[in-house]
Amino acid sequence: MDVTTALVCITLMSLSCVIAAITRKRTMAGGVLDIPNHRSSHTIPTPRGGGLSIVVISLAVVFVLIVSHRLPVKTGFALMLGGGAVALVGWLDDKHHLGVRLRFAVHLASAVWALAMLGGLPSMRIGSVTLTSPVILSCLAVVGIVWSANLFNFMDGIDGIAGVQAACVGLGGGVLLTLSGHTGLAYCMFALGAASVGFLALNWHPAKIFMGDVGSGFIGFYIATVAVASENASAVPLLLWAMMMAVFVVDATATLVYRTIKGHPWSEAHRTHVYQLAVRSGLSHDRVALIVGVVDCVLIGIAYLGMRQPERAGAIALTTLAAVFVAWLWLRRGLQAKVARVEASARAISQAASESDS
Repeated sequence: MDVTTALVCITLMSLSCVIAAITRKRTMAGGVLDIPNHRSSHTIPTPRGGGLSIVVISLAVVFVLIVSHRLPVKTGFALMLGGGAVALVGWLDDKHHLGVRLRFAVHLASAVWALAMLGGLPSMRIGSVTLTSPVILSCLAVVGIVWSANLFNFMDGIDGIAGVQAACVGLGGGVLLTLSGHTGLAYCMFALGAASVGFLALNWHPAKIFMGDVGSGFIGFYIATVAVASENASAVPLLLWAMMMAVFVVDATATLVYRTIKGHPWSEAHRTHVYQLAVRSGLSHDRVALIVGVVDCVLIGIAYLGMRQPERAGAIALTTLAAVFVAWLWLRRGLQAKVARVEASARAISQAASESDS
């Protein structure tokens, strides 16, 4: 990242913070609030929709890149129209609580649109091996984009965590794309990362505004679409993008599978992701978000090693994802036990207080 790019990123951070502040004022006046319930990790009504600042900044930069011929028009359209549709349905859901089916339909249509603009996913590199099955890979890519849009929503449950993930993957992915020589895609990711940092100024614990579906769905869609474009351009391999997103990918996916096996509806709200268990065990929101940021930085460093050794990139990515999954299993078991002790202690104190009052 050169000095000019750094200065542009600082400017985008400032603009994002200003837009988030304006959004907070408008949503509070309009009553667009997240009301706490027994499954919430916060305790006071908080305005949502702050992710609009990330959407506006990211898509504005994509538009500038198209006009300045630094980004292919079709790639820009995939991000602008597909991402814009995902953001719009997210914004409407933040305000009016839309049904799951409508949101899923928009996410699916946007993913299909993105793949059509990008020319599908004709091949995929896994180290020294290249898979070539355009139809199957393109269908899997559509599923991946839809899942990415939703996993950010699932993981956006405590202050700062989704913003930290987007900032790290955005800025880190931008650096890797720059090193691969694809500056257009790199600027797309720098814009996302910078806008996320600006948003974090108001989303850090205790959050003054939440990201909302407008931001979480958009970020997941945007990163996944850039990742497919990166694979098609022989830049950063798709598997390395999945590895950089490992914290969210593993916690969201493994928790969903675990809950499905246990018989819980997949769309039911809950507080059983590992990051939520960490907060319920006594860790603060900001500490958990910082831990995620540190892990993300390590994963980005490993991705850089994969870039330096392309023939081993697939093995590096798959091994790292497996290691994160093992860590998830270990953390989940330990945190569940700690949460049980903490909540049992809280119930005992509450019961003793009640008996004392009576």
